[in-house]
Amino acid sequence: MKATFFGIVALLALGDCIHVAKGTYNEQLLIKKDGITSIGHDAQLAPPSSFNTNPCTGVMGPDSQAGICIAGKGIKLAPFIGFEHQKVLSVQKPVKGISVSGFKLDNGAIYGFLAAGSKKTTITNNKIKMPSTLGFIALCVDDFRDAQAIGNHLSTYGIGLCVQTNGAQLRKNIITNTCAGAFIDPCTDGAVLSENTITNGNAMCPNGTAGIVIDDATNTKVTKNIIKDQTASGVAILDDPCTAGGLACSTRPGQAAIASNNVVKNNVFQNNTFDIFVGSTGTGNVATRNQCTSPPDLCAAN
Repeated sequence: MKATFFGIVALLALGDCIHVAKGTYNEQLLIKKDGITSIGHDAQLAPPSSFNTNPCTGVMGPDSQAGICIAGKGIKLAPFIGFEHQKVLSVQKPVKGISVSGFKLDNGAIYGFLAAGSKKTTITNNKIKMPSTLGFIALCVDDFRDAQAIGNHLSTYGIGLCVQTNGAQLRKNIITNTCAGAFIDPCTDGAVLSENTITNGNAMCPNGTAGIVIDDATNTKVTKNIIKDQTASGVAILDDPCTAGGLACSTRPGQAAIASNNVVKNNVFQNNTFDIFVGSTGTGNVATRNQCTSPPDLCAAN
C-alpha cells in the first residue's frame, strides 16, 4: 500500500501538478481548488475503509459516493426524485481548469468520476470499471463550460458517459459492458461525441442496451463513432414529456423537453438490433452518411 496522497492534494495551489506513482491507493480523490493537474502513472484508486462526506456525496441518493470528485463551492442541486441523480442547478464559485489523467479506478462506488459545479474540466486516459455488478455512472461531467473527456476506458456501469455540459467534447473513449454507452441529458446543448468506440452492452440491462442516447438534448453532434452489439439501439434520439419522476422535470421543473437539431453523421454501426432510432417530434434531427442497416429507409438514404 502506498502512502496517502489525499492530504497532499488538499495543500496544492493554483497551477500545481501532482504526479502519483504506480500502486494501489485506498482513498477517494477530491479536488476543490482551481488549476490543479493530477497525473496518475498507472495509479489505482480502490475504495477506502470508510468514505468521507464531500460535495459529491448523496448526488444519487443518501450515502452515494464518487471515487473521484471535482466540485465547486456552494453547489445547489435539483431535488432527488428517487432514482435519478441530482443535477447541479447553480454554484457559488465553480472550480476551474482541473485536469485528471492516468488513473485506474476499480469499484468506484455509485459514480466512478463526478465533476459537479466546475468549468474547463479535462479527463483523459483513465480506466474506470466495476468488477462485476453494474455501477451507476462511470464518468459524469456536470460542468458549466468546456468539459472534455478524451481517451478514457469505461466498463461495467449502467451509463458510461453522462453528458450534462453544454459544448462538452467527448472523444476517443472506449466504452464496454454498459446499459447506455453515453447519455446526453435533457436541455444539454452542443455536445460533441466523436471517435468513440461503444461495444458489448451488458446482458443484464432490463430495457436492453444503447450506444448513445440523446434525451431531449439539442445541437448534439455524433460523428465518427463505432457502435456495436447493442440490443436496443445504436443511437436513440428521444423526447422527455416531463412525466412524474422524469429527468426533464428534474432539470427544468414543469417543462417538457424536445430533442432538436441533433446530427448523427459518419458513424459505423454493426450488429445492433436497431442502428438509429429517432423517436422525437423535434425538428432538425438528421442522420446521414452512416454505415448502418436499420431502419432500412433511413440507412438506404445514407
